[in-house]
Amino acid sequence: MLTFLEETLLTLRSKHENISDCILILPSKRAGGFLKHYLQKQTTTATFAPTIISIEEFIEELSNLKIISPDELLIKSYEAYLRTTGISEKENFEEYAS
Repeated sequence: MLTFLEETLLTLRSKHENISDCILILPSKRAGGFLKHYLQKQTTTATFAPTIISIEEFIEELSNLKIISPDELLIKSYEAYLRTTGISEKENFEEYAS
């Protein structure tokens, strides 16, 4: 039984002569690694691989915005938390981050 990614590659190969012209957008970088593995397994001759990117990379490229790291996000959200009104006793950063 073939995996979804293997079936996808077979379908791509049947519909496109040269899949190196394709751009494949996958849910994660990890899925891209699996796809590359299956591509290598199915390929018998030397060819160029298609462009494989994650949804996160695609959105970042499409929007021209930089996705911030989880650490930056935590700091920025804590700063926003400190600016909120209506909370009488604010947690320190350690309590907030845990």
